[in-house]
Amino acid sequence: MIMALLLSVLVATTRPEKDHSNFMHDWFWVNKTHFLAKGSILFVGDSRTYRGISPASVNEIFPDYKTLNLGYSSGGLNTAAFEFAAKQLDTTSNFNVIVLGVSPYSLTEEARKNEHLLQELQRPTAEIMERKYVNPYLTIFEPIKIVDYQSKDPINYFRIFHDDGWVESYKEPYDDEEALVPYRTSLKATQLSETSMNETMDFVEKASNNGIKIYAFRPPTTQKMEALENEVLGFDEKAFQKSFENRGGIWIEIPDRYSFTSYDGSHLHFDSAKKLSNYLAKRINE
Repeated sequence: MIMALLLSVLVATTRPEKDHSNFMHDWFWVNKTHFLAKGSILFVGDSRTYRGISPASVNEIFPDYKTLNLGYSSGGLNTAAFEFAAKQLDTTSNFNVIVLGVSPYSLTEEARKNEHLLQELQRPTAEIMERKYVNPYLTIFEPIKIVDYQSKDPINYFRIFHDDGWVESYKEPYDDEEALVPYRTSLKATQLSETSMNETMDFVEKASNNGIKIYAFRPPTTQKMEALENEVLGFDEKAFQKSFENRGGIWIEIPDRYSFTSYDGSHLHFDSAKKLSNYLAKRINE
């Protein structure tokens, strides 16, 4: 028993970092949904937002205002997301900004379900407290493989969970066409939601009238992925931009948006995420 205890301590203290820990994954989403302090600058969107926007990089330009990443998996831009964001806004601040990451999928009927966000909002209180306060201590008991100690070998998927709502991520090896086939399938199974687009425009107008600055951008991905989304869903970016600006929003155009690195053909490598975040902050500051 003594040898087993010593071996357990040795493994716990020398094991490789496991940023892909399931315990920390569950902690991250509970913390993001229920425990974040209110912010002045909020980013709302789907996985391209939660993996693609680094609040710390935004705060290099806005050091006096707290920034939060409120992106969720398959997150829809609709009333559910906007109501959640409104509750996270620091209304005592003299500077309130909400930035929408407008991927075509976020405006579909499937994304309207906002299953990930609602799942976290409806999670039982006991489970919330366990994931928040117990999970960080359970990572030492997470199963590992001997191969994990072969640090020279690439692990397929890396992620670091930040307490501001960002998931820093990348993959080895890169494959910027990996997502094309599954995305074509998922996009064909849904369609753009007129209701979601109307709710987005109504929210923009209402928030703007209440003194909240509303910005939007199309999260960069690959040229092939963007063409696929436009083709299958029939998304007209220019028409959306015009409606958005007519309702009081400010659209941020990203020059050379195909120059950002996507590790899977959909999501940004963390270096590109930092670059994008800093660029958006500079444009907002201007």
